[in-house]
Amino acid sequence: MRKAIVFLLVFVLAVSVPFSSFADESNVIYIKELDLSVVVPAGYDTFTRDTAADDPLYSKYGMTHNQMLSTMKAQNSYLDAISGDQKTEITVSAFTTSNSDLDQLSDMAISAMGSTLKEQYSKNGLTVTDYQVYSNSQTKFVRMLAYRSVSGSTIHTLQYTTVFGGKTINFTLQSYSGTGVSSSQEAILKSIVDSVELNASSAKKASSNIPAGNSSSASKTDSKAASSIQSNQESISGFTLFYLAIAATVIYIVAHYYFKGRQNAKASEDTTKKEISSKAHASANVQPRVSESNIANHDSPRSITPQKDDTPKFCRKCGNRLLPDSIFCEHCGTKVH
Repeated sequence: MRKAIVFLLVFVLAVSVPFSSFADESNVIYIKELDLSVVVPAGYDTFTRDTAADDPLYSKYGMTHNQMLSTMKAQNSYLDAISGDQKTEITVSAFTTSNSDLDQLSDMAISAMGSTLKEQYSKNGLTVTDYQVYSNSQTKFVRMLAYRSVSGSTIHTLQYTTVFGGKTINFTLQSYSGTGVSSSQEAILKSIVDSVELNASSAKKASSNIPAGNSSSASKTDSKAASSIQSNQESISGFTLFYLAIAATVIYIVAHYYFKGRQNAKASEDTTKKEISSKAHASANVQPRVSESNIANHDSPRSITPQKDDTPKFCRKCGNRLLPDSIFCEHCGTKVH
């Protein structure tokens, strides 16, 4: 019973720790150049253009702050997150464009852009294998799967692209495992895309501080930001309810078996007491094999009765046989005693 309780308690801790780690260690990153915030899950080493020059992560990857900053600028990158096993890299990049925001276009119009985008990616050595339109509470995205060969190795890429505020913004995941983008990697990038809050600084301002000429645009942005926050809160609430449900179930099982064990132990104890009491009662009622009267008759000297001697007697003088109660011999008259 104790082993079962310990096992269940360990199970509760096991399912609780991942959730608390997710809640506590996930990093909310604000990219000021793009005015957006994004949540990077735990387990990723994250660099931005604002990462401190003395951050120990630079030495971990064998580069300096200036080298990382130069690389980011050359690739129009503003965030670079690398997984602990270094098999997954997630970047956020952007460049200026004159295209309209994707959320102002229909899904059909966005899909029509697919052939053009595939040609552009092909020129860069990428082969596109999947192309979809994805929408969330913030805006619309073009979701693409592709791969390319580099020095004999195949790098698989999953990318979400949107156009917002005169910028084309790419959220890109590159898998270096050589086996394609896994479902868990897809889920990670999707969670990052869904956590994005566009115009993050504007969303934090009170509506009274917004100029009248921009009220319509700001209202739209605030509505999207509020929707994103609500979506994230609902996601976290879902995780919370899930783990609370598991914890409640485990607590119920522990309590059930604990009290059941107590009841069984008490019932066993009561049964043992009854058996002992019954045996004691039975022993008290057993009659002795020798009664007091028998003991008195057999052991008391006063109760012993002389037995009658039937042995034949003869006269000591003439030898005549005497009767049992004779005092004198009937033949010679000699006194017997």
